[in-house]
Amino acid sequence: SSAIPDIVPETISKEETKSKRDFEWKPSTERLRDHFRGEGRLEVQSATMMLDMATEYFRRQPNVVQITGPVVVCGDIHGQFFDLVNLLESIDKQYPNSSVLFLGDYVDRGCFSTEVCFYLLAHVFRNPNRFHMLRGNHESRLLTNNFNFLSECLHKDNAEVYEAFMRLFDALPLAAVLTSDSKKYFACHGGISPNFETIEDLNAIDRFMEIPSKGAFCDLM
Repeated sequence: SSAIPDIVPETISKEETKSKRDFEWKPSTERLRDHFRGEGRLEVQSATMMLDMATEYFRRQPNVVQITGPVVVCGDIHGQFFDLVNLLESIDKQYPNSSVLFLGDYVDRGCFSTEVCFYLLAHVFRNPNRFHMLRGNHESRLLTNNFNFLSECLHKDNAEVYEAFMRLFDALPLAAVLTSDSKKYFACHGGISPNFETIEDLNAIDRFMEIPSKGAFCDLM
């Protein structure tokens, strides 16, 4: 497997990583798409670098992100990379000025979960004001161990990459409030919980962990 230089640098220093924290670095989504279409992979160092940079970015976001204006809301992808490519191309043609919100469940079931995540992260890197990602119940250690994401990571990369994915998943926001045409909509992967009353209640949750078995955090998933 090999990294593509203008997508992910094969070597990167801590100083360079710090300079990219606010996403000045804009990877080529087109070249990454074509690379993955040919079943290419990323070097382990490149993969973990992308994941760590994205984790730091998402850790700075609140539990409930605010999105204003027209938005396209997308449900489960579950490792279907080629369907994701078609979906994004359709969105760009039909709704080029809309934000795009993914509600989680990027991994498991399908065989291209790592490609789905890297491709979506590249879009977030290129346009963080347009592309948004929430956490779903499959972005967890429990389900990725019981389904096929862990085995996919070990087959394509190694345990280090899997653990980097888990750190990323722990950092993903839990929900979003969409404001469009003076109306507000609540969006999450799971459902509205009886265990919270306000958005402030949700923003007070410590989300940087494995999904718990009960409570508002669990219900949102």
